[in-house]
Amino acid sequence: MNVRHVILLRHGATAHSASGRYSGRVDYPLSELGWRQAERWRSTLASAENLRVRTSPLSRAADTATAAGFARALRDERLLEWDLGCLEGVEADRFRRENPEWNLFLDGPPARSGESPAAVQVRARTVVESAATEAGQIVVLVSHGQFLRALALEFLGLPIADGRALSLGPARAGLLTRRGARWSLTGWNILPVEGMFDDLT
Repeated sequence: MNVRHVILLRHGATAHSASGRYSGRVDYPLSELGWRQAERWRSTLASAENLRVRTSPLSRAADTATAAGFARALRDERLLEWDLGCLEGVEADRFRRENPEWNLFLDGPPARSGESPAAVQVRARTVVESAATEAGQIVVLVSHGQFLRALALEFLGLPIADGRALSLGPARAGLLTRRGARWSLTGWNILPVEGMFDDLT
């Protein structure tokens, strides 16, 4: 059975992300708000059949999957957040004000630390290629804001540099639907509403 839909679900809020600082590979836990946000997804896909779920192994993503009702989600190292190198923990708004021309999706982390955009794109491509071989009609990928933006663009065949134009809030999702040999973006920055995916199966 071919995969027809991919749901890209960002983890719930953390105290660190709420402070406006960059979060990369450090394993920040979900805040109480983040747990509540994730739990809102529990009934949204409850009736879906042929569902497969993969999650980043970082606890904020894995716990989001559990809170959303996907206790048996498979952990996948390829869904880790972008390694932000020396940007880890830096106040995002201040850094962007001081570096107005900088674009993570084009320039990568400063001083060539962390992962380059090209390396992230290669990692995203392996996720796209393997998603098509999953055994269900719907695949849910629980991951992180920066990486999910890059991943969405890879599904769509668009340049990773365009990631700056996308935004994905905590515990929000993107929906990709396969039409023939191509994927189309049929929803972005989605909040959970019961029954919203009933027509996907």
